[in-house]
Amino acid sequence: MEKVKIFHVIKKYKGNNPLLNALILGLDDRFDANACYLYGSPDGENILDQYGKAVYLDINFEKSKLAIIHALSRFLKSESPKILHCHKHRTTVLGVAAAIFSGTPYVISHVHGMNRTRTFRTRLINWLLWRRVALIISVSESVRKDILRTNWSLNPAKVVTLWNGIDIAPIDAFSLDRKLARTKMGLSESDFVFGSVGRLVKTKGHKYLLKSFAEISKKCPNARVVIIGDGPLSHDLIEQAQETGIKQNVLFPGFRNDILELLPGFDVFVLPSIAEGLSLALLEAMASKLPVIASDAGGIPEVFGNEEVGRLVPSKDIAALGSAMLDLYSLDKREKMLLGENARKRIEREFKIDAMCKKLGGLYESLLTQDKG
Repeated sequence: MEKVKIFHVIKKYKGNNPLLNALILGLDDRFDANACYLYGSPDGENILDQYGKAVYLDINFEKSKLAIIHALSRFLKSESPKILHCHKHRTTVLGVAAAIFSGTPYVISHVHGMNRTRTFRTRLINWLLWRRVALIISVSESVRKDILRTNWSLNPAKVVTLWNGIDIAPIDAFSLDRKLARTKMGLSESDFVFGSVGRLVKTKGHKYLLKSFAEISKKCPNARVVIIGDGPLSHDLIEQAQETGIKQNVLFPGFRNDILELLPGFDVFVLPSIAEGLSLALLEAMASKLPVIASDAGGIPEVFGNEEVGRLVPSKDIAALGSAMLDLYSLDKREKMLLGENARKRIEREFKIDAMCKKLGGLYESLLTQDKG
């Protein structure tokens, strides 16, 4: 039987993407899924290249939208996919238009974050857009509710939740390398490390983590904060650490491509986001058996579920975050280990890539069979 051809459309290639790899390589043999990057060049790091599953159109985005749509439409005509799986809003707009001109039967819009319908103009575009989209996938139930709340004309049955999943095997490969991880970060064995991973942008809430740490640092003199990532707020956060007198106890390693190797060096993972779809960094930390402290933003409570994995605190609440940090700092080794074990079990039950891919395959199949029923 001929496989169903699918193209995941991504605006720009920004490096190897484990989630996208899983969505493409984790499907069963009914499907032939591939990635289509509208612009950006291969760098030798993309795993999908090894399987012949990546196409780089290298479209000049300085051209008009019509020119971009024409280039994508021409590609789709040559490949004749059944399903166009578009990631993020602008790509969905371009994908829908190209699908119309190329005759591509089904378009899926994959929404990865909260508050993606911010303006009346976007709502108007969506009102026209969703008519041509066969299915909208949200990464969490919170994102789904946000989509329906801000797009009142949508049929709720058209919006489904597909939790992100992760591959646990690479995480297990580094699960015992605590000493190596700390050496890489310049930390000692006696340090108590609150670690955070994410883009240094407003929505990640790192300034609240620093404010909370400034309030409690004297009560935990051997505590350190490590914030891994880069972004436009890098200078501001370093300056904040300096001004609040905690700079000597805060590390900013910048962007790292060895995150999984560094996670074992943390004692507690902290995610202080003020908006979040469903954090892959949180999933990886929990799979690494780390106790976690996180805000109640977006899909984060869904990851916690009803398990005792750490502390869930109100977003932007500096006092609550600081209290949670002191609480986990004061736990004994056995208590922290129990939280970490619970976190790992939660990931194994609900957030592995095989469960995600099985559900995605079912969603694809439902699209292909709905017109036959």
